[in-house]
Amino acid sequence: MNTDINNNFAKNGLLLTLGNVMFISCLYFYVSPIPNGLDTQPYSILLASLFVFCAILSGERVPRHFIFLFLFLFSVAVISMIGGIFKSGGVEILRGFANYYAAVIYLIGLHVYFKKYGFPKKLFLLSIAVYIGVGILQLYSPDIVSMLVSSRTTLDRGVTSLTPEPTFFGIILYLMVLIVYVLPDFEPKKTLIFSMILAIIFIAKSSMAVVFLLFFLLSVIEPKRVLYLSLVIIPSFLGLASVSQSMLDDSSRLFKIVDLLMSMDISAILMDASINDRVGQVYLSFYGFVDNNLLPGYFNTYSYYTGNKASLSDGLFWYGAVSDKVISYWGALFYEIGIISILYIFFLCFVMMRTKFKRLMFIGLFIPLFGGVTFSNPFVYMLILLFSNNYRRPTWKI
Repeated sequence: MNTDINNNFAKNGLLLTLGNVMFISCLYFYVSPIPNGLDTQPYSILLASLFVFCAILSGERVPRHFIFLFLFLFSVAVISMIGGIFKSGGVEILRGFANYYAAVIYLIGLHVYFKKYGFPKKLFLLSIAVYIGVGILQLYSPDIVSMLVSSRTTLDRGVTSLTPEPTFFGIILYLMVLIVYVLPDFEPKKTLIFSMILAIIFIAKSSMAVVFLLFFLLSVIEPKRVLYLSLVIIPSFLGLASVSQSMLDDSSRLFKIVDLLMSMDISAILMDASINDRVGQVYLSFYGFVDNNLLPGYFNTYSYYTGNKASLSDGLFWYGAVSDKVISYWGALFYEIGIISILYIFFLCFVMMRTKFKRLMFIGLFIPLFGGVTFSNPFVYMLILLFSNNYRRPTWKI
């Protein structure tokens, strides 16, 4: 029976087709043909689940450490669900459980797909062009993809492309920069990276993603050259900031941030609403982590901290919705499941210990994960896999 299923998948290429569809859904995980009011769509999770199920039926083996990770995250998610139900219940419990399930199913599904077929560079290149292309079109027609994505922006911010907010657009472009940098034989590498950096600054206009780019630069410059290059980079950055300031609309949010940077008024930078919200998410999630005595805070109690952000920070953090959703990868992990999240970090270090991009992994990825990157972002798991494995080139054509 299993042999027949395996042969059927191999003969008809059904597994490859399903894998391609899964990968495409991961690239555009905010997009939905049917408006439903959600930011992150469930299609990529469902398709990854179906792909893993069919791959196992066709004889593909799941690495043992991924099975252990599945059992670990599934267990803590169930415990957090049960604890949340006793607290107050609510739909946020299901969302939280889905986030942890997504983390494992993305890792397993994408690993099997990359191992069997290689990384689909053409599909990925196309997605870069689509994201930037839609962003450019939105400069002239902001509502061009309003039927596909529930977007939120204002006139003083950048465009959203195929994401809900300019910040999310900038974050996706940044994660794409890391993927292009890590992948071997991805040409024209420098041109692609430079194009995405320009898109972050002038199209997405995401202040958070611009900060992430600074970590990227720190991670790719050799430590012994940092001091020497700083004598060149700092004046160049100030010059670029001056040029960028002259090219940006003086009413735009990024213009105001550049203006603050030029004046070196660091405390005033937190007056920017977006930065205040993102930094506040990190502060509040770890404040809650300590306030809960390092125990799980569950999936439906975080609204207490977002609802009292001003009083809990002496007025430092004031912007952002009252919500149970933690907009920080590490913040969500530590707040929702407590001190046992350390085991997950050990797992990540274990699977990625062989990478030759250790500085990029810790400085360029791990530190930005404190920012506005959600736990269910599939690009994060693509990067984890690419850091930890040298997937062969695909033997098939798109």
